Amino acid sequence: MRIESALGELRGLAKELDYWRKAGRFLSRLLRNVREMGQEILERLEKAEAEGSISPKESDELLQADLLLMDEVRKGKFAGQSILLVCELSATVAREDVERAIKRAQIARQAGFWAAPLVSGSRWSSQALKRRAVSEAVLCSQNGVLQPSPTEDWDAVENSLARWRPEGKVQGKPKT
Repeated sequence: MRIESALGELRGLAKELDYWRKAGRFLSRLLRNVREMGQEILERLEKAEAEGSISPKESDELLQADLLLMDEVRKGKFAGQSILLVCELSATVAREDVERAIKRAQIARQAGFWAAPLVSGSRWSSQALKRRAVSEAVLCSQNGVLQPSPTEDWDAVENSLARWRPEGKVQGKPKT
């Protein structure tokens, strides 16, 4: 059992590293110049904590995400607006991965980000889980292929993004 568990952890870690390395290519149809969040997110989280929008525990929870990526939406009605993708990455995507991504994206929204969950893996534990995630406006990826597809169904992508967009907020370019 311990060997299987260790192998599962290693496969998950390998998936995280691979996705991090290729994120710009995987998400190029959705975002302009994908970048991992660094100091900017820490500063915004500190500000949100100071304002009482989120607790330190919630801030820590968000920072446990496998990957936090931010950039401008490439095209459509949200073109040029800054969005944070809260990514959970696994070799095999399970219900817990989807739930964590949603929870962490909600925390990011409380902190003032336009944030959407993204869950990716080499495979999904079931197609029903993937359909449920898509129905909850979670961006889903399998081996770097997004669903809904920015190439094939931009309207569905915009609908997913719109469900996570904070009311009345228009965000411009991210700081570089």
